[in-house]
Amino acid sequence: MELVAHNVTLAYEDVNVVSGLNCVIPPRQITTFIGPNGSGKSTLLRGLARLMKPRAGVVLLDGKEIHRSGTGQVARRLSMLPQRPTAPDGLLVRELVALGRFPYQGFLGALTAEDDRQIDLALRTAGVEALADRPLGELSGGQRQLAWIAMALAQNTPAILLDEPTTFLDLAHQLEVLELLEKLNRDAERTIVMVLHDVNQAARFSHHMVALSRGTIVASGKPEDVITADLMRQVFDIEAEIMHCAATDSPLCVPLSRSPE
Repeated sequence: MELVAHNVTLAYEDVNVVSGLNCVIPPRQITTFIGPNGSGKSTLLRGLARLMKPRAGVVLLDGKEIHRSGTGQVARRLSMLPQRPTAPDGLLVRELVALGRFPYQGFLGALTAEDDRQIDLALRTAGVEALADRPLGELSGGQRQLAWIAMALAQNTPAILLDEPTTFLDLAHQLEVLELLEKLNRDAERTIVMVLHDVNQAARFSHHMVALSRGTIVASGKPEDVITADLMRQVFDIEAEIMHCAATDSPLCVPLSRSPE
């Protein structure tokens, strides 16, 4: 699976949020976008997911312009979990996960034996099999997020894009979600692309990181190459000490103060 943004500009009405940006997503790795609010992280993710059409430039999926490909064709290659997904009241977890099979359904939309197999597998992989018959609205925040990830898994795509998948979750559930994504990458070689606010979690769980500021990429590469004191100052306007965490073999950022004006 190849996903590339080439000289892409993305805008809301007349305001460019991402300008002339080039980005290559490494296949079969975990890539995380970091940056302050308004830096263009979620906008870039939406552009890569074909949810926004570039004002200029192109997004290429497997060498083809993504906006010239059919919706079903793209939906078999990548799935997207937005920041605050919503579902109808009373929807059961299994019914939610079944929605992930939409790219494979025929005209009548009836589920096949293969659909049922993929749904069961997604429920089991996400660890929500026991919750299959529970209404989504009755679940905790962490359980709901795992159910949404199960829906993305049922779509059975080689790439999964997630916008802030740990937002509003406590630390235990944040780790549960991130460890699941890590497992999907390790065991099934899924390409994972996500937006995270916590730079230490991003460094811990990513192979590749992209730091954005004001709609441009400031740095990209391995976590140890991106998480530096200079980058924290340039992108986040903070002074920080960067250490090496031996337990996770990843950089650890300790914020010290806001940078002088």
